[in-house]
Amino acid sequence: MPVMFDIYHGTAPQYLLELVRRRDNTRLRSSARDNFVVSRTRLHLSDKTFPIAGPRAWNALTADMEH
Repeated sequence: MPVMFDIYHGTAPQYLLELVRRRDNTRLRSSARDNFVVSRTRLHLSDKTFPIAGPRAWNALTADMEH
């Protein structure tokens, strides 16, 4: 999770920052929590890649654990 923490704060290397993106719809409750977009995949193996697993793990954190 330290990598997602660095991405959240913008201190990760640029190539990691380009792998994930934050939700931009401010009407959703999830955007108020600074969640990341989790892309849908068709293969179970793809769910284990960083661009999928990292944001999914970050979004699963409780609000008091994120910052």
